[in-house]
Amino acid sequence: MAWLLLEAGIAGLLLVLIVWWTLPKKKPNRPRQASETRAKDAAKDPDSV
Repeated sequence: MAWLLLEAGIAGLLLVLIVWWTLPKKKPNRPRQASETRAKDAAKDPDSV
């Protein structure tokens, strides 16, 4: 009985980890930083714009 509960608990944890790992992770939105890097890249190489 105890072995069955232990095995079910491990299987449940494994299932939760697999689902959490495969979910798409949200990327932090940083529009100001992205525009700053674009401006720096444009300043370095004006032909790339």
